[in-house]
Amino acid sequence: MTVTSPNRPGVRRVEHVMGMPILVDVRDDAFEEAALERLFGWFEWVDETFSTYKEGSEISRLGRAELALEDAHANVREVLARCDEVRLETDGYFDVLATGSLDPSGLVKGWSVDRGAAILDAAGVRNYALNAGGDIWLRGRGVPDPHWRVGIEHPLEHDKIAAVVAISDGAVATSATYARGGHVTDPFSGRAPEGVLSVTITGPELATADAYATAAFAMGEDGPAWTAAALCAIAAASRATVSASPLGLLPGALRPYASPYFNGSYWTVAPCLPPGRALPVPRYIPSFLVPGSENAACVPGRRSEEAQRLREAALAARSEAKGLPATIAARPWTRARSATSRSSRTSTTASRRSPIASSS
Repeated sequence: MTVTSPNRPGVRRVEHVMGMPILVDVRDDAFEEAALERLFGWFEWVDETFSTYKEGSEISRLGRAELALEDAHANVREVLARCDEVRLETDGYFDVLATGSLDPSGLVKGWSVDRGAAILDAAGVRNYALNAGGDIWLRGRGVPDPHWRVGIEHPLEHDKIAAVVAISDGAVATSATYARGGHVTDPFSGRAPEGVLSVTITGPELATADAYATAAFAMGEDGPAWTAAALCAIAAASRATVSASPLGLLPGALRPYASPYFNGSYWTVAPCLPPGRALPVPRYIPSFLVPGSENAACVPGRRSEEAQRLREAALAARSEAKGLPATIAARPWTRARSATSRSSRTSTTASRRSPIASSS
């Protein structure tokens, strides 16, 4: 469905693809509208290729050992390799085999939006928001406003917002229970996480932001400290800006601030920015909504002995790969990483019916 508004330039279009609504909001006065057809054609291809609900998808066939990894599309190999990188980076809290079957959906959504944004960029679209089930890529301005403003849904009162993020040219990913119910659990204990109500990560790439938000939420009360340190390390490794914020808070130093929308604690590595200021990129910035009063503390300590025991037991059981084809249990995609950097946001010539060619 495509709509226009007399008060805003451009068009808004929403389609139900990949099991969720995908909305593109273009704020340019004039642009190549055929780019929207290519955009949604890309998401349809991703759904056909990566869906865990379609028996004929490459992911389903890989999971049943009916398709060899070397015969899979290069995009599939790239995504699975990146998933394994994230598994190692998150100590196993993000794992495509955590449920006992192959499911890379936690990274595919953000990755597909990053690639979809490249289609719009290549068509010369300058101001747009691309929203896939609540995870968003933003470009330029939310015309007539100077920035895009993204409301983070209140985790307990769904008709309210808990915080507002102003951003240009970046991604916003949130993991909580309100989007799809209690779909995120600690993969080692099988329990719902405790101590954190919502995790939001902003940054230059939605795939990484979304996967890290999911892993951090699954960690529960251990998530804030781990995520702040991990994302600071990513910034340092990529030589991104890690300078102090305007209020002197260094990346990785979690501090609380009072949100006018949320009766709890909002912890972030960035200050509450004044009106008109947008979050900086390319640095990844995590923030967390935690339960309690404005004085509630969320200073994570070491994992409890029980949590550590459950994690070690789960790792041992998972290593036996019960119920998984041997070809999948061995994680053959670990060495299948494309030589092209995952941060590349360029589109190339189509291959094997993909609206965007693989990066291999």
